[in-house]
Amino acid sequence: MSTLKVNTIQDTSGNVQPFGITHASTWYLSSSFSGTTRPVTTLAAYTGAGAGTIGDALTLSSGIFTFPTTGIWWIQVSTQFILDGDSRYNRAEIRTTTDNSSYNYAHSPYCFITDAGSTGQIYQDQHTNHLFDVTDTSTHKCRIEVEVQNSSTSVSLMKVLFVRYGDT
Repeated sequence: MSTLKVNTIQDTSGNVQPFGITHASTWYLSSSFSGTTRPVTTLAAYTGAGAGTIGDALTLSSGIFTFPTTGIWWIQVSTQFILDGDSRYNRAEIRTTTDNSSYNYAHSPYCFITDAGSTGQIYQDQHTNHLFDVTDTSTHKCRIEVEVQNSSTSVSLMKVLFVRYGDT
């Protein structure tokens, strides 16, 4: 068996290429809300439970995430909906733009909350993800939106993970 050990890898222009994941950051819901919210603006960088960040984190302004560098980015959103009643559709939506203007659904499955004779609140989790090709950090952005059928549906937990997997 052969072993290859290298200190660096250079591309054809002589630029050193990094190994592995170069950027990762986690965001969380800092304040709960009820009803449809477009975009979610109460997200903050997560630092609890020994959380870490790799490379430069994304920036967030008025609910719009800006990527620190180009590349293929994994976006994952986990949301918990709470309701004492029924709500036929509930979803956290990943919306992306490639022109810094028109935001499109990247991924947004629905979950259903039904009381079904229960007493008290019902908790329903929903997870969604998207692989986003960021070729220009000034035009390629994303935001998280929440859509619910019952305006009394609240969101008290949400975590958003961004990981840069590699070059575009």
